[in-house]
Amino acid sequence: MRNDYGQQMQNSNYLKDVRKHYENYPYPPRPPEREKTALNMPVMDSLDQLNHLCFSGKKNFFDKNFRVLVAGGGTGDSVIYLAEQLRNSPAEIVYLDISKASMKVAKERAKVRGIENITWIHDSLLNIPAIDIGLFDHISCSGVLHHLENPDLGLQALAGALKPDGAMGIMVYAKYGRMGVYLMQEALRIINRDEEDMRKKIANCKAILNNLPATNWLHSSTQSTKDEPRKYGDIGIYDLYLHAQDRAYSIPELYDYVEGAGLHITKLVSEDLSLGDKLYNPICYLNDKELESKVSRM
Repeated sequence: MRNDYGQQMQNSNYLKDVRKHYENYPYPPRPPEREKTALNMPVMDSLDQLNHLCFSGKKNFFDKNFRVLVAGGGTGDSVIYLAEQLRNSPAEIVYLDISKASMKVAKERAKVRGIENITWIHDSLLNIPAIDIGLFDHISCSGVLHHLENPDLGLQALAGALKPDGAMGIMVYAKYGRMGVYLMQEALRIINRDEEDMRKKIANCKAILNNLPATNWLHSSTQSTKDEPRKYGDIGIYDLYLHAQDRAYSIPELYDYVEGAGLHITKLVSEDLSLGDKLYNPICYLNDKELESKVSRM
């Protein structure tokens, strides 16, 4: 395994509460031993899809100059999948995250798999301009930018590390599917205003969730938000309902956000492969030819 880069976050260019969260509750929980029997394959980190959507099928990922950055790599889903696909190549894969606990999990997963083509950096993506790690052909950043105090600065930092012909995959939260979540977060911030103990905050959250009326908006939330506590227990509860910094985007806001960093959107991709980008296309929900024609011109 390649050596750590050695940078130790020399400035405070990140939110301390967010780092504390992920030092205590690395997300998502990934037992390293599970790597012996299963491989998590995030859709946006599929090299075949990346080549098709962003490089017209012409990119040679096995070129010695191909470089990938996983910014905010967490417990390692993206970096492990990318490293597996590039296992026998001279490509360079760089992992970066503010949480030592999360990076430890990712490293252990890589060790179980015998992966040695990753460079590990413990730092904030906001510090990328200062640590001089060069330019990348591809940057993967999933579930990170929306937890920054200033997401614009985060995306600008990533854009500055992208080669002129490079591509970036980002995942940020969608506003409307999480409306119930944000109402619950707001209520819990009030209830836990004077509470410092993270475990007590989780206990208070559970007490509320176990007594919700049938009319609560959480019952109308997307299935993925309902699944978090069931799949990930306390870690899922804290990440979903008790996060210190969390925002979301509508589709127009997403376009403004991306274009504000000097980038453009190539494709909206859904983890639900049966729907793909159709999930975000209103025409797919219409059954009126005249209205379809009008909307298609917008």
